[in-house]
Amino acid sequence: MAGLGAAGALHALWASGSTWPRDSSDELADLVVGTRPFPSPPATWAVTGLVAGGAWLVLAADGRVPAPISVRLTRLGAAGVAGALALRGAGGLVAGATRLIDVTDEFRRWDLRVYSPLCLALAAGAAVAARPTKVPPSSA
Repeated sequence: MAGLGAAGALHALWASGSTWPRDSSDELADLVVGTRPFPSPPATWAVTGLVAGGAWLVLAADGRVPAPISVRLTRLGAAGVAGALALRGAGGLVAGATRLIDVTDEFRRWDLRVYSPLCLALAAGAAVAARPTKVPPSSA
């Protein structure tokens, strides 16, 4: 789930005051939020924490890092991450294609081409990690 880790790092960069890859906060808001102003640092830190926590749950469900809670709850958490990402991805595609919400043209373009498909791909990866693994019975 390197994608979730990268998303968390990018949000931490923005929460720290960076406007990369744009020159101003308003330009960044147009690109990644679709409306102005850009969310406050505490709100952006909250998103950073949610994304980082989600990445940890998915990695733990996949057995790559220690589980912060029971294996069953870790998998349930990873399934929740998968569901949230799937909703974000599908919702973004529907809202963007139907112009259901009023956002900047730049955000709509990036959302339809990058953000929403990426969320759907991350959802699929999280769903795979959340699946319970079954060991086949031995034939001995």
